Amino acid sequence: MGQSARLPRVIEGKFFLFDGYEMSNTEEQKADDALIGTVLDGHTISERLGGGETGLLYLARDEGLRVDRVIKVLTPRMTKARPSFVDRFVRAAQAVAQLGLPNVVRVFKVGEEDGNHYMIMEHVKGRSLKSMIEESGPMEIEISVGIAKQVLNALESAHRNDVVHRNLRPSAILLSERSDSDYQQLLESDKIRFSKVEEQIPYEVKLGDLELAKFSGDTIDTDRDFKTMVGEMLGTADYMAPEQAQDAQSTDHRADIYAMGCVLYQMLIGKPPYEDKSGLQLMMKHMTAKIPNPKRERDDVPSGASNAIRKMLAKDPDDRYPSAAEAVEALGRIRKPKKVAAVEPPKPEAAPAPAPAEAGEAKLRIDDTATEPAPEPAPAPAEAGEAKIRIDDTATEPAPEPAPAPAEAGE
Repeated sequence: MGQSARLPRVIEGKFFLFDGYEMSNTEEQKADDALIGTVLDGHTISERLGGGETGLLYLARDEGLRVDRVIKVLTPRMTKARPSFVDRFVRAAQAVAQLGLPNVVRVFKVGEEDGNHYMIMEHVKGRSLKSMIEESGPMEIEISVGIAKQVLNALESAHRNDVVHRNLRPSAILLSERSDSDYQQLLESDKIRFSKVEEQIPYEVKLGDLELAKFSGDTIDTDRDFKTMVGEMLGTADYMAPEQAQDAQSTDHRADIYAMGCVLYQMLIGKPPYEDKSGLQLMMKHMTAKIPNPKRERDDVPSGASNAIRKMLAKDPDDRYPSAAEAVEALGRIRKPKKVAAVEPPKPEAAPAPAPAEAGEAKLRIDDTATEPAPEPAPAPAEAGEAKIRIDDTATEPAPEPAPAPAEAGE
């Protein structure tokens, strides 16, 4: 597969991924939403952006600061059926706010008003990595590695604060466009370097959807409540580490490294490393199937990138990179194959023109098929008194002897 030269453009939009944010909502559902047009904690709600099992997301205007925000409101079904999840919701908001990381979507406030439990978050103008892959297919190698390094840097900071994402996937990765990027010029002049490609690409990554994250102090009961309510495993099967499917509570930061390996594979190849319509069969593939080699799917993937992805996708957590920071270092050591200039075959040399024949020499006729000797010159006329020889193409006969001279008188 050849590398695409087209650079996907970020379309400005209202995207923040948090527990199924990109799930579709019908126009009827949006129109009937009672919260649209109301004011919640000083924010006028103008639009419903999406929703999932646990809550709905809205675009709202902070009337005091005159800026747009995104507000997530828990669904009544969640708050009534699982009151313990409200505590988890509040602790997740507090933990994210305390992180204060530049590559993680910021949380400004969490609270309750008129029975609505809500979280006020940063409004990221951009698009999700999921939508970009769906639109463009396999992405440029430099762009893919640059995004991966930014995400891994964000994960490293989270891990140092005892936060494990547990639900990393393309829809949880937001991309906003850098206005000052000179990526295209760097690419054309062959100055892109994997050691700092995360700074050279035209996108800035924001990591969202930390509601399923494992925070310091989480209990098994909290996870069990959420898992029972949603009716599925904690995480997304396409990107879930084998050990997370078996025991989400004991999962550590290396599950996030596995998920990032799946995401990077999908950026380069256009599909996740394992696919199956059955969620159970898909998880079995993560646990038992052979680790795919991205270089076999796309021949321009550098060997260093292929090796790094395969290490991140190791079945045993002990065989993966021990930290996100070490995965970043490995990706920074990638070297693209040197371009080999095509060598043109030598052109055949033209045969030299024959030298002009000297006077008195036989002339040869040269054409494209054969060379024939020039006809022999006609014999010089015989001198008086010499015998004449007849020459033809078949034989040479001696000339007849001359008749005897007449006898002299008296002999």
